[in-house]
Amino acid sequence: MRIRSPISNAIAGSQAGGTYVSGVFAILFSSAFYTLPSFAQEKKLEDASFKEIIKSYTIIADFSQHPPEREISTLLFWKYPFHAPMAEFSPDFTLGDGEEMPSTPGSERVIEHLNRGRVLFTQGDYEEARKTWLTARARFGTEYEFHRRTDYFIGLSFMRLAEILRKRFHGNWDEFDVRFTYSNAATFLSWAMVTKKTVRDPLMELVTPKALYTLAAIYYRYKRFAGAHAMAEEGLNFLLETGRTDFRFPFRRLIAETWIRNHSYLQAVQELDTAVRQDPIPQDVAKAFARMGDIFFDLNNYLLSEDMYGLSAAVNRLIGRKDPVSTILRGESFFWLGKLTEARVAFWYGLRELAGLEGGSDYFGKYASWANLRIADTFLAQMQKAKEDKKEALAAKLLADGRTQYFKVLHDFPKTEAAQIAQVRLTCLDLPQYQGQNIKHSREVLSLAKSEDNPRVIREIAWACEVQSFAIREKTPQMVARVSEFANKFPQSQFLKTFLEPVKEVNTSYLDEYLKKGDIYKAIQFYEKKKDDLFPTVTPFQASGLFKAYIDTLQTNKAEPFASAFRIKDYEDRLYETVFVTEMHQETQKKQWATKSRELEKKWNKEKAELPYIEKTDSMIHRILRTPLASHHLTWMTAQIQKWSEEKHDLRCSLLYIALSKRYAAQESKDVSELGKLQDFLDINATQLLQEDKNCAYNFLDIEVKIGQSFRDKYAEQWLKRTEWPLDKIVVERIWAAAETLNELGNTDGATKLWTLLSEKAAPEYPEAKLSRLRLNPDIPDVEKFWGH
Repeated sequence: MRIRSPISNAIAGSQAGGTYVSGVFAILFSSAFYTLPSFAQEKKLEDASFKEIIKSYTIIADFSQHPPEREISTLLFWKYPFHAPMAEFSPDFTLGDGEEMPSTPGSERVIEHLNRGRVLFTQGDYEEARKTWLTARARFGTEYEFHRRTDYFIGLSFMRLAEILRKRFHGNWDEFDVRFTYSNAATFLSWAMVTKKTVRDPLMELVTPKALYTLAAIYYRYKRFAGAHAMAEEGLNFLLETGRTDFRFPFRRLIAETWIRNHSYLQAVQELDTAVRQDPIPQDVAKAFARMGDIFFDLNNYLLSEDMYGLSAAVNRLIGRKDPVSTILRGESFFWLGKLTEARVAFWYGLRELAGLEGGSDYFGKYASWANLRIADTFLAQMQKAKEDKKEALAAKLLADGRTQYFKVLHDFPKTEAAQIAQVRLTCLDLPQYQGQNIKHSREVLSLAKSEDNPRVIREIAWACEVQSFAIREKTPQMVARVSEFANKFPQSQFLKTFLEPVKEVNTSYLDEYLKKGDIYKAIQFYEKKKDDLFPTVTPFQASGLFKAYIDTLQTNKAEPFASAFRIKDYEDRLYETVFVTEMHQETQKKQWATKSRELEKKWNKEKAELPYIEKTDSMIHRILRTPLASHHLTWMTAQIQKWSEEKHDLRCSLLYIALSKRYAAQESKDVSELGKLQDFLDINATQLLQEDKNCAYNFLDIEVKIGQSFRDKYAEQWLKRTEWPLDKIVVERIWAAAETLNELGNTDGATKLWTLLSEKAAPEYPEAKLSRLRLNPDIPDVEKFWGH
């Protein structure tokens, strides 16, 4: 049995012998490949049980960017500003309640501090509790059994204080004091949950999942996505080791959201899919399906977004839950699939749910006017289709319904952009081509709507309707001039196919002019509209220009007919070819593109080209990095980016880190020279990065640690050359680890130098500084060890 939403059936194709045959590249995430039965045997999604849905759903991994619009009718429609809500994760403020803040057994002085702070905390005196625990931490360091929970308690006190401050500032997370206090909370929770995780404490075992989730939520809230990802991974590892499942679904959602932020959609959907299969709780499953739908929606892949929204709606229906935003986005997906009646129903349901949603006023303002406008559009598009099919009575009824709905938008949402569009639509409907009679007045209104003060789409509709009124009624040179003027102002307008036929004097020389001027959008529009009539063949110049133009406009598949005529004249041309080959392989998975990519790889590596840094080359490098064949080109691209970053320092974090992380992940290199190259880069740049962008510096240090695992001696010895680096917490941890490695490998002199550095220059409160003093002075009296001097 296959459980699919209705749209699934249109794309499923056929499947046999483990091979999925379809027009899109498909990866099935389900645990097994199924054989697709005939559609008549499939059970309708709305009739399926929750277990049947979970057992049988399939995800198609087509994560390519699709054009935002489809041709719905001969009328002009475009994508309205419907956006999926941003994910939010709130810290779990129940952390520390009840048994999560127990008294600590014992009678020592430090235990008295812990328990005194606990009493103050439970009484709501978080500031005094914090001071008490900080005093215990400062006086007793780590020389007692429960020092890990001390950090945990301090983190909780900071978190409670931060939340009090946030409420004082009307819920503002970004107010300086709020952010600063949450930063302190995260620091202490990180020490308790990560840095000291090997210190056994039953309380820490109890609260680890909730604490790690809270820590990840704080990081996510403040856009420290790498930290959020790491904490969620830490939480999943803990659950795996202990056999627990609490917070597993939120951990996976967090990881998925960080992947989405990184535009790593395959990983995001895999994470959500795993969450659904591991923890099939209906409400969570519905959210996961909806989020997968959001991913496809933002890629303009309406076929798959509707599929996923349909699954979410089916689960929500079973549990009586409402998700109006997903319902509205599903309606927009239906619209661009040409399923106009289904779109209208979805919008109606979504608006009804939105109106009844508690706290939904913010969403109502963002979605309601556009959803109502799109409902009117569905009537208009169906009316146009009915006219083409000679169904005059049906067309008249749909026209009347559309008019009513546009009036509703004007009345219910005045002074909005949607209302402006509705007004122009209504004026167009007063023209003769829509059975209207007041042509003079309509042209006057449309002429006013063409004002540059109005949004572009409103001006385009007004222009198009006015020109259409002349094109239908007045076959004159003046009409041709109006059409030409419209084409110049709106070269990509869908209306042009209605108007360009009278302008036969336009010839192929225009294409050459557009290409020479670099006006690629006009060139593409002109070519596509006239290729059947004027371009049975193209010149080498035109082929080369169109090849580049389609690639520049992210329509790589359309560049293929011109690839054979494209001639490589310089390194920029080769970069175009590399983008073309890698993206064609990503779209088609054909072996020929992988073979061609290898050929290009050899040329790049052999010639060691130097490309100028401009916006276009940056964009093309990014596009190559997003493809599976990026692994072929990481060597020359990394070298190129490193040269750029010598002058444009911001590229080190925005581009170089991506290339390096992909390179080492792809190669899993055992070549010590790779470590050397990265260390040379760090020795030149790390000091500045640690001062300007610590998170970026830490990311590079993490790569170095990964590679250094294969060359421990080379990795550790490099730290002997970094005595002038700023000694913050992360650097101190790395130096300490290097010293221990050197000592373990028998290089006591090197280890001693690093211990001395930490002992003399690192902040004295760092455990590594204290431990270094102990390494250098093993005979320190016990009392001095105890006080941490």
